[in-house]
Amino acid sequence: MHRIDTSTAQVDKFGAGKNGFTGGNPQTGELATALDADFFDSVQEEICNLIESAGLTPDKGDNSQLLKAVEAMLTALKLGTASKKNVGNGVNQIPDMSFFSVGSGNNYYRFPNGMIVQIFGITPSTTVVDTPFTFPLQFPNGGVGVFGCYNGGTAANFYSFNNVTKNGGNMRVFAGGSSTPTTGGGTAAVLAIGY
Repeated sequence: MHRIDTSTAQVDKFGAGKNGFTGGNPQTGELATALDADFFDSVQEEICNLIESAGLTPDKGDNSQLLKAVEAMLTALKLGTASKKNVGNGVNQIPDMSFFSVGSGNNYYRFPNGMIVQIFGITPSTTVVDTPFTFPLQFPNGGVGVFGCYNGGTAANFYSFNNVTKNGGNMRVFAGGSSTPTTGGGTAAVLAIGY
């Protein structure tokens, strides 16, 4: 493909080195842009190559072949309606990787829909039953769930969480199937989910 380059082309019409066309001006003697075979061949072959690469045969009676060729290529990419969506973080948008963020030390993951998953450890208090904790990252709206599992110490311990807010909460340790909370015990690996 090339821009018109005949002697009567309007030089730099669309910027430096980007010639265009002019209808001329009879009052000033400016000639209209002369057309040549090189230009028309270039336009024809650019369009026909696209049509033929989509498996179509140029048809003089069908003025929708260029559109059909582009649609066929989009279909071949198997993007579905994705090719018609904008990049963003809203409804009917496609997030790019900048909408997925990871906290320092890989302690939280933020998803495009606003959901945040945090991973951290809590060492139980040796003096009080409710061990207070703070999330590594405050949830903007609130916590959905906090889950804990053994991460060191006594493997039979299990954990419960109470008074959970967007900032943190309290953890209780239950030793070996007991229904009574205890102090101390092994460190809990905690998974917190919120938004």
